[in-house]
Amino acid sequence: MNKITFTKMKADSAFIQAENPEHIYVSKDNVLFYLVESNKGPIQIHNGRGKIIAVLPRHVVHADYVLTVQQVKPDRWMLLHYDEEKETNVICVFSCEGEVMKEFSVGEGIADCQVDDVHQIWISYFDEGIFSGSEMSRSGLVALDIDGNIIFDYGDIVNVHNLPSIDDCYGMNVLGDEIWLYYYSEFPVVQLKNNHLHNWWPDTNLGDYLSGGFAVWDNVLLFEAAEQELMTYSLQTKEFSSAIAVDEQGNRLDFWDCFYKGASIYLRTDEGVYRFTPNEAE
Repeated sequence: MNKITFTKMKADSAFIQAENPEHIYVSKDNVLFYLVESNKGPIQIHNGRGKIIAVLPRHVVHADYVLTVQQVKPDRWMLLHYDEEKETNVICVFSCEGEVMKEFSVGEGIADCQVDDVHQIWISYFDEGIFSGSEMSRSGLVALDIDGNIIFDYGDIVNVHNLPSIDDCYGMNVLGDEIWLYYYSEFPVVQLKNNHLHNWWPDTNLGDYLSGGFAVWDNVLLFEAAEQELMTYSLQTKEFSSAIAVDEQGNRLDFWDCFYKGASIYLRTDEGVYRFTPNEAE
């Protein structure tokens, strides 16, 4: 079995010991940050060195209801959270000081939410959202501007290029101006670029392996296929290859969570966070 060498990321002890993996996020620039709840004020956003870089709006009082946080611009953040009062998922655009600039509902059944290089907010949906009757989620993928306006709807791509429609989005990766998707029905991998179809690979047969996110580079997907086991899949040759994760000393990594951004894959272990990025490994 192949080995993939991961590099341990520098982080403060609070970051390493953060109990809930849902509270750690990666920015579009591959910078890690995490949420810290405080009894004396709003929920804080810390970078990997423990520095406070922003605070959430005060009406967001439970970090467990936060689905994702992303920095849109140097002075603007995007928060996706479940609003108990409205009983739906809401996106809140806010300043570093927690001042709400814009807030809008985005429906139920959200699979993933990421921000691209031109500040567009991409949202993919599970079947629960797609078949909920909501106009926003019915195509399985939309892009919004920071005011909440729909500026891209995947249904248009399906109609123009006769692609399979999304019944359940299994994985999305936003990489610069590219959006990569893997979904049911028919299990294609689709590459969008500048909001247009760039390429697609029908019937990739990843259904038994890929049920979450993935890293992507040079038409290769990397993902967790089973517990403690990684797998690569070549879109060109359609070949699978299993691998294990090791540290820089060659020791196998015992990880309990992984997440992805662009070509990078991150592993959470009891000792810290490890990252693999192909170009850095060469």
